[in-house]
Amino acid sequence: MTYDEESYILDSITQIKAEVHQNNLMLRDLCNAVNVYLANHSNENENDFGRNVLANLISGLIDIKSIKRK
Repeated sequence: MTYDEESYILDSITQIKAEVHQNNLMLRDLCNAVNVYLANHSNENENDFGRNVLANLISGLIDIKSIKRK
């Protein structure tokens, strides 16, 4: 094997190693994002329910006040 061929192979290996490292970092970030989403998924549903109840109460009070004024 010539020096140029060896250099090409070593450069290719170095480039592949760097790309694999970047892919591992992205995969780790993606796994963290999915874990955070899954951990907070039920909280989001509970928060939505609470907001809907509050909105219904407020709109009910507004309707009651408008009926009393008529």
